[in-house]
Amino acid sequence: MVEAQNNRSLITCPLRCDQRTILREGGIFTLPLDRFKMSIIETLSEPTVDENICATHDERIKHFCRDCNELICSECVLDSHLGHKSSKLEKTLAEDLGVKLKKILESVSDEEAANRMLEGVIARKTTNVLRKSKLEEEGAILEEKLEAINDELENVENELERDENLTDTISTNLKEFVRSSEKALKDLEEDRLKVDQFVGKYCNALKSYQMFEEFQPILNPKSRSRGLAKSQNKFIYAVPILVLLLSILIYYLFGKRIQSFFNDETEDIEESREEIKEELSFLRARVHKLAENL
Repeated sequence: MVEAQNNRSLITCPLRCDQRTILREGGIFTLPLDRFKMSIIETLSEPTVDENICATHDERIKHFCRDCNELICSECVLDSHLGHKSSKLEKTLAEDLGVKLKKILESVSDEEAANRMLEGVIARKTTNVLRKSKLEEEGAILEEKLEAINDELENVENELERDENLTDTISTNLKEFVRSSEKALKDLEEDRLKVDQFVGKYCNALKSYQMFEEFQPILNPKSRSRGLAKSQNKFIYAVPILVLLLSILIYYLFGKRIQSFFNDETEDIEESREEIKEELSFLRARVHKLAENL
């Protein structure tokens, strides 16, 4: 039954559910069909046995021949369909309706199973999507951490390179200083030898002069007063010798110690340099291992 309400057309369900539905343009043909209910209606609306009459014997059709798959009357059972498998029409209709209903129920069960399967697939897909999204977020976080580690590693490598360059520079300067010091000590040693030779010659000359001064008054009495004045200046003549002797003494006391000090410092710096290189190599390997683990 179609009704008009508030400029809208409403239809009431004819199957006693009293549900009212709004009709769109096009009328009842736009309504969705319920296949299950339609199949039941079609089955129930089929002509009944009471409405059919046998065309041969003018009797009501009450039987169904299974061999010929035909509706027959009681006379046909004893006549043209004698010996065939037949059954009452009510029983046949009940069996046929049961088979159709079973197929319908199986179809519904299959549809429900398909729906459950589809729901399971959707649930799995949703879980996979959520898991993929979470993995992408974790991957982005790990990429940020890895990028930060790479930046830190680059900074560490730059610092290590600067430290190595500084260590090489210090070592080079120290070696140059040691070479210069060794050359200076060698020159000082050569000067000392020259001074020794000069002092030896000067001492020999001084001894000869002293002997001459001692015998001069005896040989020439007039030169006694002059020799006395010269003897007062002997100390002045001895001052350069004392200075040279003091220089030689300082060299013997401190020259070897200075050279030993430079050698010890050079060895300590070389050892420190090797230790720094080992520590830097260990730190670089540790940072690379941390980056690989990520």
